[in-house]
Amino acid sequence: MTARQKQLREEAFRQTINKIKAYPIIEYAAVIGFQPVRRGNYFSLKEHDSVIIKPNENTYFRNSTKKGGTIIDFSMEFEGKNQKEAIKDLIAYVGEAVPNTYTVQSFTPIKKEKNTSFTLPPADTTNKNVYAYLINSRKIDKSIVDLMLQTKHLYQDEHKNCVFVSYDKNGQAEFASKRGTNTFKRFVADVAGSNYKHCFYINNHAQTMVITESVIDSMSVMTVMQRKGRALNRYNFLSLNGVSKFSAVRNHLTENPEINSIVLAVDNDAGGLSAIEHIKEDLAEMGWQGKTIEYLPKHTKDWNAELQYQEEQTNSDMQIKEQTEDVDVEV
Repeated sequence: MTARQKQLREEAFRQTINKIKAYPIIEYAAVIGFQPVRRGNYFSLKEHDSVIIKPNENTYFRNSTKKGGTIIDFSMEFEGKNQKEAIKDLIAYVGEAVPNTYTVQSFTPIKKEKNTSFTLPPADTTNKNVYAYLINSRKIDKSIVDLMLQTKHLYQDEHKNCVFVSYDKNGQAEFASKRGTNTFKRFVADVAGSNYKHCFYINNHAQTMVITESVIDSMSVMTVMQRKGRALNRYNFLSLNGVSKFSAVRNHLTENPEINSIVLAVDNDAGGLSAIEHIKEDLAEMGWQGKTIEYLPKHTKDWNAELQYQEEQTNSDMQIKEQTEDVDVEV
């Protein structure tokens, strides 16, 4: 790469960052499940009243944590992402749109109608890449991938991405997220118009709901549970696609009163542990009387990494057994 090419690349990146930072924090907060509340010349969040969002500056500050900054910082704090993840996901979300600069006078919280402008990506003619990625790279059990495909909770789009789909009570698709199948190039994005009050949900009409941060984590937990002899149809599975869309938890408990226990299978890191506290606070606020169980990965940060760790340990144990079972040892 020449010096000129490097300069142009850096300038393009700066322009992209500036475009991301121009996207209204208020609007993004609403998109990921929060409810902005006007407080005089600024906004707060119904779920976090210590947050101050200044629309004219498009910055925020959270008194309880003494943290603040741009929309990138907001995503990092409330979605549990590192800077690289936040920037990449915001680029995917903002896309080519050039947002307006909202002011206190002009901003009106967007009320998205159910499934408004929500369209699933066109399906590919095969699920070959999905199978290879989920089974070979992510170590998810084939029977679970088969089940997801059969129930139309999963398919491959024309760009070879995994598309995870969730449905409302009438069987209409209302939420979808995409995950790239290229192991060496991370791509994650939600389909525009997705209903964040429901997120990705598999409803087996069970009494226990398992909450994870991503669909890949949900499938990983399913694999671990199935290998322990658990019947998966005895659980509902909710993926928040992040750690900040807590309203989805409340909504599913309200719509499914038979649920009397929640398994918090989030990441074993600062973001996940913070999510546990926020969810428990929200449950207490709504007066929910059920049982909560923390189910965190023991050896790694997230559940897919934990599944891969277990797979490696199993393979290692099998190799040791194969190497020693034919050896005669005198005692």
